[in-house]
Amino acid sequence: MLGVDGGAPCAAAAGLTRPDLYGAAAAVSGQYDGRALATAAGELPAGPPARLLLAAAKRDGDGLASARAVQSALRDAGARAEVRISDIVQDYSTDRERMRLVRVAVQYLAEQLPKP
Repeated sequence: MLGVDGGAPCAAAAGLTRPDLYGAAAAVSGQYDGRALATAAGELPAGPPARLLLAAAKRDGDGLASARAVQSALRDAGARAEVRISDIVQDYSTDRERMRLVRVAVQYLAEQLPKP
């Protein structure tokens, strides 16, 4: 599951609430409600842990703060979730950063695919 901008919170929620259906999720440049996501993820039955990447550009201070708040809320709630934050992307234009962020997200999702 991949979501960008306005779709990022939806991708994060889907990945956290249905890890059995979505092997992993990546959310790019989003703003999140950490408490709501932690509550949803905390209600999961036994099964695989949720795997989530929250990616934002280096200069996106609000997006990175929001991602860290989600990571902290999930940890505090004891949710079975492996959350990675990517803050490595920096480029000279917003469009190029967005393209690089999507590449980082796609690479993460490919890494999470089951290996034969």
